[in-house]
Amino acid sequence: MKKGFYKQTGFWILSFGFILTVLGFLSFRPIVNPTEEDCSRIAGTLEKYRFLNESGDIQFKIRENDFNVYYLNHVFDHEIKFSGLDSLIGKRIVIYSVNHWTLLDTKGKYKHVARITNEDNTVIYSEY
Repeated sequence: MKKGFYKQTGFWILSFGFILTVLGFLSFRPIVNPTEEDCSRIAGTLEKYRFLNESGDIQFKIRENDFNVYYLNHVFDHEIKFSGLDSLIGKRIVIYSVNHWTLLDTKGKYKHVARITNEDNTVIYSEY
């Protein structure tokens, strides 16, 4: 008697390989040209920031949101001047973080920032 296709070992290997491929694609897809509709708006007080020299990133900590870390990717590649960041510490800013899921950050703790404005809606940084 012939086995059903779903009972064959090859079927399960192909299925597992397909699932891994899809998860890999979803995990490593880049964030390209975000728009305001693709973002969540977070308003809060800038507690601190730090430059990550090895990657050229900047991380932000918002006082009202201890769980999330907001970051800008490769800011030195774009020759962005952030000399005014020190003056924003302790002041309210608005961060627009991209709604992006990845298997590498399933809980969504690390949020890519697409736009930063101060409380007067002056744009400090924007990708759109």
